Order: sequence, then C-alpha cells, then structure tokens
Amino acid sequence: MSPFSEAGALHLSETTNARRVVYTKYSSITARDNEIGELQARFKLLDEQYTTDLKRLTAIEESGQYFILLTTNKCPLCGATSEHQKTDTECDGNVAAVTTAAAAEIAKMRLLQKELHDTQATLTKEQAANAVERARLEKDLRQLQKNIDAALSPEFSQARKTYSELVEQRSSVRTALPLYRRVTETKEKISSNGSSQKPAKEVTEEQPTVSQYLPKSTLDEFAGVVQSILEAWHFPNASPAYFDEAKRDLVIGGKPRGSRGRGLCAITHSAFTIGLLDYCRQNEMPHPGFVILDSPLLAYKEPQGDDENIAGTDLKEPFYEHLLKFIGAQQLFIVENTEPPASILQNINHETFTGNPNEGRYGLFPAVAKRALANKS
Repeated sequence: MSPFSEAGALHLSETTNARRVVYTKYSSITARDNEIGELQARFKLLDEQYTTDLKRLTAIEESGQYFILLTTNKCPLCGATSEHQKTDTECDGNVAAVTTAAAAEIAKMRLLQKELHDTQATLTKEQAANAVERARLEKDLRQLQKNIDAALSPEFSQARKTYSELVEQRSSVRTALPLYRRVTETKEKISSNGSSQKPAKEVTEEQPTVSQYLPKSTLDEFAGVVQSILEAWHFPNASPAYFDEAKRDLVIGGKPRGSRGRGLCAITHSAFTIGLLDYCRQNEMPHPGFVILDSPLLAYKEPQGDDENIAGTDLKEPFYEHLLKFIGAQQLFIVENTEPPASILQNINHETFTGNPNEGRYGLFPAVAKRALANKS
C-alpha cells in the first residue's frame, strides 16, 4: 500500500492518532509514578519522625511510672525537700498528669502512624499497577511506531531525501542569485559607453547592497558561541558548527542550518539569535538588549520526520534552564505554543492566551466585540 494513496494516508493518520492517545496515557502514568515516588520519600521521613517521637514519649511514660512508685522525700521534678513542699496546692509538674498525657499522645501518634502506613501501602499498590500498565503502553507504542515506520518506508523515506536535497539546492540558488545579478550588472557597466558621471551614479546606488567583510576568525568565534549554546540545550548533532561564507549561514552537524525542516530551523534560529546577543555582550558591541523568540520548540509539538523528531529528547528543560541563567540583565520574550516545565514556570513571567473572551487573557490584544466592529463599519 502506497502511503501517498488516499487509503494509505487515512491509515497512517489513524495510526498516528492512536499513538498520540497511547503516548498521552503513558505520559500521565509516568507523571503519576514520579508524584508517588516523591510522596513515598516524604512519607518515609514522616514515619521516621513518628518513630522518634514515640520513643521519646515512651521514655517519658516509663520514667513517670518509676517516679510514681518511688518513695522519696524530695520532689522528683524540682528537688525540693519535704519541708519546702506545698502539699495543699497542685504541683505544676504533676508526674501522674505528665505520664497520663504522654500515654494519650502515644495512642494518638500510633493511630496517625497506622494511617500513614495504610496510605503508603495504597500508594505502593497503585505504583505496582501503574508499572504493569506502563509496560503494556510501552509495548503498544513500539508496535504503533513500527506500523508508522512501515507505512512511511520506502517511498516516503525517498521523498523526504529528495525534499532535503531540493531544499539545499534552493538555498544555494537563493545565495547565488544576488551574485549573478551583480555579475550581470557589472558586465553591463563595462560594456556601456555612457558618460563618466553615469557609472559613478550607478556605483553610488549599488553601494548599500555590497556586503561588509568579516574576518574568518570572527565568524569562527561566533559559530563557536552558537555551538556552545546548542550543546547546552542538548541539541542532537550540534558539533561541529562553522559559518559558511558562500551561503552566509551556519552549518551545524554537517548540514546547512537553513536546509532543515521548520521544527529544527526554529531551534537553530533561536540559537543564532541568542548567540548574536552573547557575542555582542562578550565583546562589548552594540545590541538592543532584548530578544524575541517565536515558537523555538516547534519540533516538540509538530515533528516532521525521523530527523526532525526531537520530542523524545530532553532538550526542553535544558533549553529553559540555560536561558534563565544566561539572559542576565537583558530581556527575553518567548512566544511559545508548548507549556514550559513546572519547575521553570515558577521562575518566569508566564501569560496564557486562552482565545476565550470570558476566561483569562484573550490574546496579545484584547477581544473586540462583533457589535462594536459592526458599528464602526
């Protein structure tokens, strides 16, 4: 069955949707297991505290019993002799009362510890059930992935390879077009027999389009900054990175930056922008002092092929953690369609656009009522 036929496309879409549903369940169970692990660790510390308190209270109760049975003329608490004791008033440190209170506290604490043990047992059973369910979901994920790979190969793999080659050729043609125009215009100027003032005027008009020369050492240093940023983000195949002067763009991991799909292009473009800020900051060069990134983690939401699928990597958290430490006094705005990790949200200003005028913030601009628009029209 060809993946480009209507039936093949429908089957592939259904398989992809099924995989998404299974992966959502798998992620939910994994998150619950992590939560249970944290609760069990805290409950263990609480149980140890209960045990320590029970030992302390038991020692108080046993010591009190000994004091009650002890016949002495001195007060066991303050050490006062019989002539200094006031037998007609109640002692603030009544040994019998202290012993009774300790016994009551022991009973209460044993009840709390029993409830804690019951809760731990329930969580242990839930964790065992989740382990079985997660193993089943992992098996389903592997099988669905095999089905997707089988549907995509070999025709789709060949099409993807052809597409990558065409994208690289398009990038080369785009780079060569300005050079071709400049060569053509130069030949026309040479062959022209106009006045001496005309070439001077044309040279003046062409001056803004002439690119400035940048030393190779500067380009290498900038490429090294971008490579270090990508490595900090755990970007796959981030090395080596160098600047191709002919294509006027970075080459990362042996592939031109602009020849990748839009998912990885979004990440590498973000690294380019952040790297430019870092390079200017290190060399005390002018920079606006703020950066705006638009959907840098698009590949997490919409992977495009095996070489574009980084959803299974750990790039997301290192991306945000690096930016939190890196940005410093500068400002960084991220317009992103994926939810940042919970550990990151508490350290950043986060705004959610709901698209609903009756709930939270509608969007970057407030919602406009249709009636108001009708009146204006």
